[in-house]
Amino acid sequence: MSVVQLVQEAKEYDVLKKVSLDNGFYTEIYTHFSNVRIDDALEDYSSFIAEYSKHHPMKERKMIDYINLHILLWFTTLADSQDYSYEDKIQLFELILKSKYAEQIFQAFDSDDIQNFYQRIFKKLEAIQELAASNEEVRAQFIESVKSLNIENKEEIMNVFFKSDPDLNKSK
Repeated sequence: MSVVQLVQEAKEYDVLKKVSLDNGFYTEIYTHFSNVRIDDALEDYSSFIAEYSKHHPMKERKMIDYINLHILLWFTTLADSQDYSYEDKIQLFELILKSKYAEQIFQAFDSDDIQNFYQRIFKKLEAIQELAASNEEVRAQFIESVKSLNIENKEEIMNVFFKSDPDLNKSK
């Protein structure tokens, strides 16, 4: 492989495809998701969820909605993916959720890219799990972070990360 081939491959992640909507309008979507853009979207999502959980109880359905909304934000030309305050992003997301076009746009993405996005989430969670398992300080910070979140199913989250950990019950 050469630098020329790497540059060529990288350009594939900047290609947009037009998605025509029922109302005659259109938006554009990225034809391929780069890992860098996925990581940026996940970082943005993490910050958003951390702020959201301070104000609202987190439900699993909402978490998935917000992941998908971040995909729409970062991988379409619907809106600029950056420079939104938390409040502005909440308003934007509520409008998008009400739209009948959000699902139509989301379905236009290549299923392999959506799968890659979710696999990237799981890889990052596995890395956190491994780090927490091997580093007591990171483990304690993670446990405290989960405890401080205003979400349902904290115990299930802890069980996922610390399967059959005898000390898990002590840290609650």
